[in-house]
Amino acid sequence: MKTIRNLTVAFAMVAAATAGAAAAPLDPGSTINFSNAFGTGVAIVDSSQTPVALNDPNGVAVDFAAATDSLGSATVNVTSVTGTFASIIAGPTTGTMSGFVFDPFAAVTPLYTILSTPLITFDLTAITQITRSATSFSIDGTGIFKFTPDDYDDTAGTFSFTTQSSDGQPGTFTLSFSANASAVPEPASLALLGAGLLGLGLARARRKA
Repeated sequence: MKTIRNLTVAFAMVAAATAGAAAAPLDPGSTINFSNAFGTGVAIVDSSQTPVALNDPNGVAVDFAAATDSLGSATVNVTSVTGTFASIIAGPTTGTMSGFVFDPFAAVTPLYTILSTPLITFDLTAITQITRSATSFSIDGTGIFKFTPDDYDDTAGTFSFTTQSSDGQPGTFTLSFSANASAVPEPASLALLGAGLLGLGLARARRKA
């Protein structure tokens, strides 16, 4: 049976976008911050879902579910928003984040969901680095913000996920999460850009003629 102590979790997201053909862009520097104390706790666990020390190379997943066969999910509360997110999230808003396996990694779609209108989700598509030490553990990765309905552009981003502990032992650490995002041009936007460049080329050719 897993024994996981309650921990405090903090999250931050930063987004920057360029306009798509139909959807609106996110303002550069738009942010979401959310946090929560999980009643069921959170831990880094091995393949048998047993909590391990932060520097244990057998740790393969982030687990939000105590004494169950799944990695579970956690409820989070949005604490502050800026930029475009401030126009999307006008009042108290909650969301969910899923536990996930980082070794071996497969895309987590979505990693978390913000229950706003439009709905905001973040797909974790790649992990770029995992760092372990006696008192901290961090994961860097990349993913994509999505909106349902698609009032805003899909926005690619990077994130860092960090745990810290005074002793590094299982179930005794504080977990924090942060993410930042940059734009993914829509295919239609790329087509418009290509058409514009083609038009400039034709205009120059006519002048030379």
